[in-house]
Amino acid sequence: MLLVLDATDRVDLRKARRTLETDEVRLLSEAELAAVAPDCEAGALPAVGPLFGLPMYADFAVRDDPEISFNAGTHRSSVRVDRVAWEAATGVVCADLAADDEGPVWARS
Repeated sequence: MLLVLDATDRVDLRKARRTLETDEVRLLSEAELAAVAPDCEAGALPAVGPLFGLPMYADFAVRDDPEISFNAGTHRSSVRVDRVAWEAATGVVCADLAADDEGPVWARS
């Protein structure tokens, strides 16, 4: 699965397990990520799961903006797309995935 969250959020693996209806959810290692997307830099996988044969889930907060931006396979390039068109093109399912942190990300230590 490819999970998509706002850049300032972090995934809550318990919520992901509940959403995916499974007992185990974990993050991929860099080596595993490289095997899934060998042409992408580690950590720069674009939010287009069908390119890699991956179903997608996005946190509800992603729906807050009319456009979204994400890496285009490198840390130097990004794309901005219409969110509604992105949802239709990728078949993404929205769910509660982000950790319930208090306050803005810049204020947390």
